[in-house]
Amino acid sequence: MFTTNETTTIHHADLPDNELRAMAPAVFAESPMPGTSARYSFLPTSRIIDAMRAEGWKPTDARQSHPRLATRQGYQLHQVRFQRRDQLAEVGEFAPEVVLINSHDRSSGYELHAGLFRFICRNGMMVSNAVITPIHVRHTGQELPQIIAASFKILAQLPVIAGRVASFRSRMLTDAAAMEFATNALRLRYPDPTLAPIRADQLLDVRRSEDAGMDLWSIVSRCQEALLRGGMRDTSRVNRAGKPFRPMRAIRGLDANVHINLGIWQLAEAFRQN
Repeated sequence: MFTTNETTTIHHADLPDNELRAMAPAVFAESPMPGTSARYSFLPTSRIIDAMRAEGWKPTDARQSHPRLATRQGYQLHQVRFQRRDQLAEVGEFAPEVVLINSHDRSSGYELHAGLFRFICRNGMMVSNAVITPIHVRHTGQELPQIIAASFKILAQLPVIAGRVASFRSRMLTDAAAMEFATNALRLRYPDPTLAPIRADQLLDVRRSEDAGMDLWSIVSRCQEALLRGGMRDTSRVNRAGKPFRPMRAIRGLDANVHINLGIWQLAEAFRQN
C-alpha cells in the first residue's frame, strides 16, 4: 500500500535517546516548569517514548520550539515523530507516521496527529485535521495508556493517507490553478506577500524530476518543501528599505512548522474537492 515499483527499501533509524536529547532536550525534562499547579500531572515525554518503543513504534525525529521566555527553556513545546518498526517503505514513496506534540510548560496537552515522511526529499508532513482527526489527551495522571491507545487508533486510520495521496496524484492542475495554490501557500508563511523575500511562483520551481508533474501531489510537495527549507530569494525587487532581499530562511520553529504543514494539506484538500 505504501510502496512504488522500485525495490530498494529504506529502514528509517530508530533514534537513540542521546540523539533525541540533542534534537529536543525538553523531551527529557525531569519535572514540569516551576510554578505549575499541583493539579498538573507530570509525565515526561521520554517515558512515552519508552512505552511507544515497547509497542513496536520507533522515534525517527524530534524538535522543539524556541520560547521567548527563559523560564520556559527546557520545558517548551516539542514534537516526536514515530514510525512502525515492522514497516518498510520503498525509495520514492513515504512512510505513515504518528506525530506526538507535548509540552511541560502548561502550553499544551498531548496531541497525536497523523503524518507521513517522504523519503525522496527526507521531509515530514502532517495530515489535515479534517482527514484524520488528531487525538488530544490532558495531563491528568492517566495519560500513558490513553496515549498508547490513541497511537493505535491513528495507526488504524493511516491507510487513508495512501488513498488521499492517490487522489492528489490523479488531480491535474492548470498553470493558473497551480499558481493560485502557490499564492495561497505563500500566505501561510507570509500573510502579507509583499514582505515575502520570494515570489509565489518560485514555490513551484522543480528541484527533482520526481516532483516535476502538474498533479496536485507534486505541487503540494514542491510548495511544502520550499516553504520549510527556504534558501530562495526574489532578485527582481527590493525590500521596503530599498535593499535586496535576503534568502528565505529555513523554518526552525516548531509552531511555524506545524502551521505550514497542516495548512498545506488543508489547502490541498480544498483543491482536490474543487
